[in-house]
Amino acid sequence: MRSVSRSVSPAAKLAHLEKKHAELDMRLSHLEARPRLPAEEEMERQRLKKLKLATKDEMLAARERL
Repeated sequence: MRSVSRSVSPAAKLAHLEKKHAELDMRLSHLEARPRLPAEEEMERQRLKKLKLATKDEMLAARERL
């Protein structure tokens, strides 16, 4: 995903972050639905969880700026 520049309105940035969060959630749900994951996909699952949490933190900060 491309990064959002600082010239974008807070509302637009929030919308972008919400979409990113939903995409991460969908991918994570697909991985977590499987009973077992190979090592690479387990690492991907952990990475996605961290990225989703970081995105949520960014969303909270963006909401405060509205």
